[in-house]
Amino acid sequence: MKRGGPTRLGAGLIVLIMAVVIIGAAVWAGRTFFGSGSGGDKEVIVDRAQELLDEPTEATAVRMSVRGPITAQENHYSIALTISSTARNLTIWRSYDGSVMTSENLTNSTASFNDFMAALNRAGYLKETRAEEENQGICAVGQLINFEIFEYQANEQGEITEELAKKLWTTSCSGLTGNFGGLTTNVIDLFLNQIPDARNRISAAKSAIDQENRASIGSPWEGLDAFK
Repeated sequence: MKRGGPTRLGAGLIVLIMAVVIIGAAVWAGRTFFGSGSGGDKEVIVDRAQELLDEPTEATAVRMSVRGPITAQENHYSIALTISSTARNLTIWRSYDGSVMTSENLTNSTASFNDFMAALNRAGYLKETRAEEENQGICAVGQLINFEIFEYQANEQGEITEELAKKLWTTSCSGLTGNFGGLTTNVIDLFLNQIPDARNRISAAKSAIDQENRASIGSPWEGLDAFK
């Protein structure tokens, strides 16, 4: 036997290791490039909402909606800002019956929308935390704020519908953060900045509701002297 040469056992071990490496590489390549036919492999769960945020299409849109404090219907308001690659909309409703108080429609560009979506992504737009399942009536003295991402789709009748991918919520009330885990103030600012002078438009609508109510019912303290 030559000294320094591999023994039969050593040579066999080298062959075995090489075989394992080759087989392992073949299995990895098959799974990576061609998929695996084994039913035991776990499926990769794709988050459609995150896909839409990462790579928005012409059909992608996002919306921030706000339910105002729970009040008499004369004082109640709701707000929604909807943004897509082709359009931007701000709508303010009064009462609970869907009466539109004001609506602003503007065009948009793909470049602007892509930057907006990237900024939302960095602000944690789809970050989710655990929360109560029901939010109806929550934060009655403040605002319930919803964040949505969806796709516009045409049904069999040719009507445009919305296919919701994800909806998260938070509130303006302390301690009631909902299931939205992102940067709330940043996201709200990003939406409001999509509509020129949005803050003043919303403030003006609220003031108009207050003024109309005062004109119709007078001072809320009038006639209450008897209870003093």
